[in-house]
Amino acid sequence: LKKSSNLLISNIVTKETYAGISSRIKLSEVATIRKGFKGTRTAFYELETDSNESGYCILTSSDINDGTINYESLTNILDGKKYDKYLLNDGDVVLTNKSSKVKIAVVHTEDKKIIATGSMLIITPKKDLLNSIYLKMFFESTKGRRILNKIQKGSITNTLTIEDLEKIYISCPDMEVQKAKVENYKQLQIEYDSIKKQMESLQLEIQKVFEEF
Repeated sequence: LKKSSNLLISNIVTKETYAGISSRIKLSEVATIRKGFKGTRTAFYELETDSNESGYCILTSSDINDGTINYESLTNILDGKKYDKYLLNDGDVVLTNKSSKVKIAVVHTEDKKIIATGSMLIITPKKDLLNSIYLKMFFESTKGRRILNKIQKGSITNTLTIEDLEKIYISCPDMEVQKAKVENYKQLQIEYDSIKKQMESLQLEIQKVFEEF
């Protein structure tokens, strides 16, 4: 296949890409998108500190796992005022960039001044039109992943661009429908986490049995 501006023919979004997605609307109509600081953690090396007095900390892709942010692992820095334009708002949805699999998480700032790094893409939903958790759920669904895979560029390192994200369509029903789906998801997540903890506890008990030999 011939390449044009580093875009493969297989990466072109077609009508088939959106098959089965209801209540479609262009993402740019219900959210704004910006990019985080392009540097990685090494750019903040001299500012790193064990103290959280300044309130500033940085978010890297390694801090995001299984769709959640590990706030305990965020690196504190002495002063990040000059990076204020990269600060995350409560409820922002972040997507990691330049990776084979896009990590997605909803931000809860909890009075922290969190700076997005590594050129993360930051989506700020319009609160009266789009629920942050609903958007995350959509992107993590089979249909959402299909869209993200289609707009990723690069043959070695896959990247997402603001321009491409702004053009995609997402499922965006009425807020009441979104909230109902989110509440159902939260309840199922609570049950899943409970079962997971039980499984981990049982695994430890099994290990103890083996250690008795």
